[in-house]
Amino acid sequence: MIEALQGLLAERGIATLAPSLTFGLDRRKGMYDCAVPSVHRHEDAVSEIAAWIGWLRGEGAKTISVFGHSRGGNQAASYSAGDKEVGKLVLLAPAMGRSAEEHAARFKSRYKSDLAPLIAKAEELIDAGRGDELIDVPGFIYCPAGKASAASLKSYYGGAPEQLTLSQLTKVAAPVLVIAGSADQVVPDVPAKIGKIADDDKITLKIIDDAGHMFLDFHAEDAADLIAEFLAK
Repeated sequence: MIEALQGLLAERGIATLAPSLTFGLDRRKGMYDCAVPSVHRHEDAVSEIAAWIGWLRGEGAKTISVFGHSRGGNQAASYSAGDKEVGKLVLLAPAMGRSAEEHAARFKSRYKSDLAPLIAKAEELIDAGRGDELIDVPGFIYCPAGKASAASLKSYYGGAPEQLTLSQLTKVAAPVLVIAGSADQVVPDVPAKIGKIADDDKITLKIIDDAGHMFLDFHAEDAADLIAEFLAK
């Protein structure tokens, strides 16, 4: 989806850079291999975004806007909250974040297992300075049963307040565009939550009718049009 959107933005005269997050692996390409133990953390993406933006600025880029989709939307917002030189921020179907209780309920529903004992074990290991130690898990994010480090498990399922996108947006100095799909079943709460703070000045909300989470086909064209219009203002 990102590659297709890059092409559509290029047609509209917008240059983009879309690096792959490493997830703790050197020169990672394609989908994450679920056979590899997860040792990455949600917040690692923020430092990686910083590294790439630092590179762009070193190459002479003057105005840089930040874009993020789904979980990347929260990560892009988290980065932009700490960089007051970001030109604009665009979030496409951003993950809104969950409390520890919400994580536990979803984990139970998805993996038929209790999350609390796993988090307790992760916290015990982290407190003992053993956050890199691997824990057997019945599932992790989109992967089936495998292994994840204590620090990784705590990061993704601990309900960190930084992962609540609304709280991050209050710290962002740049104008923000949030695009949601009316048929999105992955993050269906975006219109309601963003709608409470959207003011068409600092934060603009646009909803694409019938678009799902991945904004396929003509919905990608609609998203590209909205992004181009927003950046041109």
